[in-house]
Amino acid sequence: MKKMWLVMIAVGLSMTASGQAMLEPRLQTSNGADTTGVLQPSLTQQQSPLTPQPARYPKPHPWRAAAEVAGINVIVHCFDRFVLREDFAKTTLNSIRDNFQRGFVWDNDNFNTNLFAHPYHGNLYFNAARTNGMNFWQSYPFALGGSLMWEFLGENTPPSINDLLATSIGGTAIGETTYRISSIVLDDSKRGWSRVWREVVAGLVNPVRLVNRLMTGKAWLVRPTKHKYHDHDAIPLGFEASAGMRYLAEKGSFEHGAYNPYVNLLFHYGDPLSDERKPYDFFNAEVTLGFSNRQPLVNAIHLIGQLWNTPVCTNEKLLMKFGFYQHFNFYNSEAIRAEKNIIPYRIGEAASVGAGLVYRLPHLTRGVSLEQRLFVNGIILGGSLSDHYHVKERDYSLGSGFSAKLHSIVELGNWGRLSLYADVYKLFTWKGFDEEAVSKMDNLDFVNAQGDAGNNTLVVLNPRLQVNITRQLLVDLYGSYFYRRSIYFDHDNVSMKTFELRAGLTYEF
Repeated sequence: MKKMWLVMIAVGLSMTASGQAMLEPRLQTSNGADTTGVLQPSLTQQQSPLTPQPARYPKPHPWRAAAEVAGINVIVHCFDRFVLREDFAKTTLNSIRDNFQRGFVWDNDNFNTNLFAHPYHGNLYFNAARTNGMNFWQSYPFALGGSLMWEFLGENTPPSINDLLATSIGGTAIGETTYRISSIVLDDSKRGWSRVWREVVAGLVNPVRLVNRLMTGKAWLVRPTKHKYHDHDAIPLGFEASAGMRYLAEKGSFEHGAYNPYVNLLFHYGDPLSDERKPYDFFNAEVTLGFSNRQPLVNAIHLIGQLWNTPVCTNEKLLMKFGFYQHFNFYNSEAIRAEKNIIPYRIGEAASVGAGLVYRLPHLTRGVSLEQRLFVNGIILGGSLSDHYHVKERDYSLGSGFSAKLHSIVELGNWGRLSLYADVYKLFTWKGFDEEAVSKMDNLDFVNAQGDAGNNTLVVLNPRLQVNITRQLLVDLYGSYFYRRSIYFDHDNVSMKTFELRAGLTYEF
């Protein structure tokens, strides 16, 4: 968990916005480039303060972005070294030289750190560029560069190849998502508390954007017309918040399990069948939080973001598009009974890109529509629970492979909706380890193994029924079935299955 503290620091930085944004706003009357989003011309260039103006993009500031990426690493390193006094942060010129000489290894950090915290860290690098005027593709090298800088200069342990992949590629997925969501609430025409809460909320979602708005003065700058960071007409939005109780089974039965409250947040950004074709003009983002002493707070994260699409069929009876999409998936659980140490599931898909086919039958029957999304992806970096690999903090295998997903959504008119998400993952662990040799090693940082040599087949089925009570309030019944088949080259094969059930209420905003 050596970088998870960064999340708390980011939240702390965001809270400073409230004091700064409460300053009396000043009206902009001269043109100035906003480095945080799309601009409209200033008052001196407008025919009227009420006349809609064409948007233009801000001037990129790559050197400022690079300085911020370096600054993030310096702040994190100094905090780890001088406040937390972590051994890994005690770098020297010799340790930096050794890192360049040894090259990359597969590290042994825990599941949450490697497959969630590192991608979140990468999102900060990405947004250092994105909020300084770079587009999606231009921002990725900053996430990659920030990760390289950290791996070789920020720690005295060997640079980690899995950290580089998760931080740069996974960080891009989280980064563009947080950039787009933070754009929704910002409005530079607002004043007073209406302005304060917008800046604070946007800063909580995207701390780097808040820092840039504070440094440039945009956090309290008032523009004479409504400044559109998001085009609601072109890109529709949907948000669902659900809460209730969850039952997690230990090994596929009701004999041993745990109940705990949960909160599920689901954000629909854009329409996968619209004419918008830029990266992340369509994405779905879902986060599930569990509240239990034994289970992780962040139970699941799912992101699917459009990279590009093209129409296949467009008529009144059938809408169909083909495209390429980026995926990020994270399922995490802990042992229900400490004495047994049986972990129900762990699945990570931190770096994944592939093709997708989306189609919709808008008039399947009267008042009923069907939408299906089929994805086939190459997994550059993924993770799955291991039955044998237990080195330092790691109890899972890393690997690469592919996944296939079929997501079906039936809208039942005024009654509600029925959905079934079926995901299959195939992960290959190429670089195993010698247990006898590892047992004799003094420094386990140099084990350099992906995990247990072999492959894992993972199946996740998620049926969901939502029934309308009112137009916005729904009864929410949700299930998850998990199956894992692990084939090991050096051990007996293992099959594992379990499930969880959720019942609660959903409110649609």
